[in-house]
Amino acid sequence: MTVIFHNPLWLWLAPMLAAAFLWAIIRTSPPNLTVSTADNFKTTSSSRKIIKFYLHPVQWPKHLLLLGTLALLVALARPRLQIEHEMEEVKGVDIMLLLDLSGSMRYLYDNVDEDFVGPPLPDRASELGLESRLEIAERELTRFVEMRPGGRLGLIGFARYPHLVSPLTFDHQFILNNLEQLKEVRLPDGTGIAAPILAGVSRLKQSDSPERVMILFSDGEDNVPFEATPRQAAQIAAQHDIIIHTVGIGGGDTYSLRNTLTGQKLQPSDETFDQPLLEYIAEKTGGRFFKAEDSEQMRRVIDEIDQLTAAELERAVRAESRDIFFPWLITGLLLLLAGAVLEHTYCASVP
Repeated sequence: MTVIFHNPLWLWLAPMLAAAFLWAIIRTSPPNLTVSTADNFKTTSSSRKIIKFYLHPVQWPKHLLLLGTLALLVALARPRLQIEHEMEEVKGVDIMLLLDLSGSMRYLYDNVDEDFVGPPLPDRASELGLESRLEIAERELTRFVEMRPGGRLGLIGFARYPHLVSPLTFDHQFILNNLEQLKEVRLPDGTGIAAPILAGVSRLKQSDSPERVMILFSDGEDNVPFEATPRQAAQIAAQHDIIIHTVGIGGGDTYSLRNTLTGQKLQPSDETFDQPLLEYIAEKTGGRFFKAEDSEQMRRVIDEIDQLTAAELERAVRAESRDIFFPWLITGLLLLLAGAVLEHTYCASVP
């Protein structure tokens, strides 16, 4: 905390004013004889007489005049109190989330209790506590968004075609609201991986963030013809310095939920993702590949990705200043007023 002056030139008048005041006092000789009391007949040194004369109440108005004028000079110099605050700034990362919304994400379940496999389910899967891949992904992505301290997030859902759910935004609540509604999004079935990557590139390449990242979640193989292959799309992302982390969902004990005449059944399934492709995309762009075979692994993957894309905390010093001339102005005026009052009352001289 320091004091600075906006108009410091006024302060140069202060020593000159003080010197002029002292010179005026020095040139004024104290009286040789006063008869108000008998003390003046006592033997005292001349220096003590001078000091007593300078401190005599008759001199008080002059002292108050000097002090008041000095206070006004300080006020004219516009003193400001500067307070420095050390702050932490969040240096965010722009992230586009690419989430597979194909049919398999809705009806495939991983590592479920064997008691639910084979016979008709007594209740709906959700009522039994079973979660599809999409439900697990929604829950963990919601947690991921809630953990982010800063930076922009965007969301693209894809099946046969990509669907922009949310552009890059600092409004994380907007992302959360859209995540809750993903179950209602219906896209033509299929798994096209190249198109969402290029859609994410078109959004991120305009970003001025120091780090731009895509996170691709998919549980299937690319099966949609497109003008560019997923590998070519990854090369384009790399050219724009965009990192892509890939997450393969499922791959363990997988079961599909089927509607039969006797009710819904969970039956073994061998549908899985293209691991070599996801590994290539991650490696080509400087990202990492993750495998999430069930909800527990998905949670660990999300935590690890959160650490990889953690925002940087930068310490910065911010200075806050405010004017403090007003107390000096009031003090100066009061001192001048007090000097004028004393000069014409208590300290008034009688001819």
